[in-house]
Amino acid sequence: MKFFFVVNPVAGLGKGFLVWRRIKEILKERGIKFDYAITKYPGHAIKIAKEAVSSGYKNIVSVGGDGTISEVARGVEREDVIIGTIPAGRGRDFPRSLNIPKDPMEALDLILKGEKIIEVDHPRIDKDRFINVCGVGFDAEVAKNANTTYRGFGTLSYMISLFTTIVSWKLPEIVIKIDNVIREIPVFFVVVANGPFYGGGMMISPYSKINDGLLDVIIFHKMSKLTLLWNFPGVYMGGKHIKHEKVEPMKAKRVEIESKENLYIQADGDIIGNVPRVFEIDGKKLKFIGG
Repeated sequence: MKFFFVVNPVAGLGKGFLVWRRIKEILKERGIKFDYAITKYPGHAIKIAKEAVSSGYKNIVSVGGDGTISEVARGVEREDVIIGTIPAGRGRDFPRSLNIPKDPMEALDLILKGEKIIEVDHPRIDKDRFINVCGVGFDAEVAKNANTTYRGFGTLSYMISLFTTIVSWKLPEIVIKIDNVIREIPVFFVVVANGPFYGGGMMISPYSKINDGLLDVIIFHKMSKLTLLWNFPGVYMGGKHIKHEKVEPMKAKRVEIESKENLYIQADGDIIGNVPRVFEIDGKKLKFIGG
């Protein structure tokens, strides 16, 4: 068995480089056959993974954060290839859903054993795909600022961005179609999730399962800014925020969102554009090594 590693050296403010240096040493010490490539720009992991699969590799390993995992998944796009994840970023959100150890070396051992394979839904967003969580509106604005202005604060970047972004935020009206039901409503933001965690350990969608063939939609309805700030910490308490009367969870196969406002969309932590967008579960699956 030969592994191909896709390495993001700048993940986790340089943690990716340090983790990979140690992993490479271990692989050589154990005499394990492997090849690798280093990402050099956003989106590069998609190209690298696609080329590795085309060259015949059946075991692709992502070394980086959630964004790197998302890109590798989009590059693999095949159910006969097994994906491994070694967390080296700020969030480690999708690996939590796979029960991947926090320690990168323990994650490597898990991958090399390859004892547990998990089939994971790979939802569509228009012509592209995502693996974990998408957000529309305030959530995406927070993600944008967390990845730029507050990037140097590590796992705290999202919460810092949340408190600073909310000051000037104005609630937009959206038109959302969930399966066949259309609603026009003011919202703080909407989350469309495959997995439960995002933003560095926040359980934003506690009912999500990565292999149930359904999307989870969480609508944060119109509420005061103080109400949102008071209840949002529930994401760190097992998803207690979901019980608030202004937070509405539901399941769906297809979600369409549009607005007259120029709302950003984040997919797996990266800003991918603006509404309108269509999110859909279409049966596409990927195989991941789990713990």
